Amino acid sequence: MNFEALKALAAKEFKDLIRDPRIVVPFVLSAIVMPVIGLLIASTMQVAVRQAVETRAVAVADLDRSNASRQLARWLEGKGFSVALLETNGAGEAELAREAAGRGAQVLLVVEPGFEQALRSGAKPKLKLIALVKEVGAFGALGGAAVAGAVREFAASKLLEGSGISYDLVRDPAELQEMVYVIPKSALLPSPTLLVGLSMAVILIPIILASVALVVMQMSATAMAVENEERTLETLLTLPVSRFEMLLSKLLGMFAVSLIGTAFEMVGIFLYFYLLASIPAALAPQPERAALPIALSPSDAAFLAASLLLSLFFMAALGLIVGALSRDVRIANTVAGPLSMIVYLPAMLIAFAPSEALGPLGRALLYALPATQPVIAAKDAIGSSLPAAAPAYLALSLAATVALVYAASKLFSLELLSELQHKLSALARRGKGGGG
Repeated sequence: MNFEALKALAAKEFKDLIRDPRIVVPFVLSAIVMPVIGLLIASTMQVAVRQAVETRAVAVADLDRSNASRQLARWLEGKGFSVALLETNGAGEAELAREAAGRGAQVLLVVEPGFEQALRSGAKPKLKLIALVKEVGAFGALGGAAVAGAVREFAASKLLEGSGISYDLVRDPAELQEMVYVIPKSALLPSPTLLVGLSMAVILIPIILASVALVVMQMSATAMAVENEERTLETLLTLPVSRFEMLLSKLLGMFAVSLIGTAFEMVGIFLYFYLLASIPAALAPQPERAALPIALSPSDAAFLAASLLLSLFFMAALGLIVGALSRDVRIANTVAGPLSMIVYLPAMLIAFAPSEALGPLGRALLYALPATQPVIAAKDAIGSSLPAAAPAYLALSLAATVALVYAASKLFSLELLSELQHKLSALARRGKGGGG
């Protein structure tokens, strides 16, 4: 074997590839994207952890009405919590949770009857700790940990006043049933584990929808770039049809294919979350109360469907423009890579960030853009609620989509396309030459 020739050919191949921006750009992009994603997730985690640490508003529903239960309320106040006492009047847990949320509490503590008697007899007292969740997310129910620790500390201190306390009782001095109340859904979940299904949906569905949009853009860009390579686009532009009609026909064809693929994606999503929901329900002590409230209201489902259709049409038009400006598929893929970040990075932020981290202006911008609207709408529809201005945002998305299609129709002329393709190819050649 001629190792010298092998070495020279391998070096030539390496230099050719490393000088080609169509090869280098995806590598550089991946090196930039991962730290950006890490920064987004870290910043949202900081907001969530800060909210958990600052959980100091506690509502107490005293069903025992004893001296010990009143001492517990004062104990919590001494630990720095702001305690609001609720009038029970025979109200159920869901009604109490709704009242507590209305008074600004983040946690509801329900002191069960027999609390003082259990402490006197050296038994575990029974309480319920209901975390009040404003929105479902990756870190939505962290706030009850501090209250739970304070309650167990109080129970241990009271039990230790007696004698003959067992190790197990001191280690776990209170029978504390933890629950979750999702405020915008008015749903009481009998176990925090049931929140996992909603949280997973809130995280995964926005990312899946973003992936579907990116596939549509890539498909459109590739299909149009293939026509450039095979010179069929020039033939199409000579046909006796308007440029808008030709563009619209291509978009409709691509859109129909993308809808078929999206339908399969949606079937997979529903099956996945059906199976996911069945796991915690099977483990719940009361299966009849373990249903996950992930069903969308008819109005939310209609908005999400319309938003998704507009977004797919917008991304198909964007991909078509990229493909039309590219002389070959490799250039189209190189350009589509950086463009995909306008969807992927916001999707990661939406999936992990609480609304407080996004801010009113950020949320409004994400709702107004067709590329990100269905992503944030899916999160809000599942784990929170759609904004009151949702119809206006849908109109903005429609206007942006129509504007992009109109701009694309103006692009479709042999002279303009040839000029733009030449400039893009020259830019790529300069980048390749500069690498040498």
